[in-house]
Amino acid sequence: MSEFKMSNSIDSIDLKIRLNKHGHKYKYIKLSELAIDKKYEVTAFEIININGQNKVSVVLDNKYELFLPDRFMKTISENIYELNDKEWSAIYIFHRYIKTLENGKLYYRIEFQGNSLDSTVIKVLKKLNEEDYKYKHIQLSDLNINEPYKISTFKIITTKYGERVSVLLDNRYMLLLPYSFVNGISEEDIDKYDGEMYMMYKGKKKFNNGKSIYLIEFQ
Repeated sequence: MSEFKMSNSIDSIDLKIRLNKHGHKYKYIKLSELAIDKKYEVTAFEIININGQNKVSVVLDNKYELFLPDRFMKTISENIYELNDKEWSAIYIFHRYIKTLENGKLYYRIEFQGNSLDSTVIKVLKKLNEEDYKYKHIQLSDLNINEPYKISTFKIITTKYGERVSVLLDNRYMLLLPYSFVNGISEEDIDKYDGEMYMMYKGKKKFNNGKSIYLIEFQ
């Protein structure tokens, strides 16, 4: 018997999809069919050519298959072998919300999570999640008191009143920390941050002089 070799070229993947279309074991679904905030495990990433255009296909829970938005193509295609290495890690996606953009198009917020210790995979997942302008911008007072929020990323930004620390919470909410925090974090801290810190808003403390401060605890 001759040795069987699996081809992973884009053309071969496209051919396999077409040959198996009548007996495909996965159910094709749309992003809008994913349950909000439900965790789906990514069984595999594939780059598939559809009518001359490359698309990112993901298999979820070894049950569903869907195409991701084109904005993920470049990062995933450049790191697909690392992302598909499941020997020591797992990758999950969450459908967080749907938003109508100014141009009338729908934006599907997708969050990637993983338990990989591979530095490349950690950086790739962080990059896939970085889309600041599409997050909901909130204030500290909008947070629930004593509820822990996972800090996805830190960023130092420049405002017309000086530098501020911006934090992304739960990959959903973007807010600015009080000015005093800019002295407590460096660019090196931000580059090395592993995404495993939580922030808890404890409310406001008022002083006799009428001034007040926000109480924030990091865990």
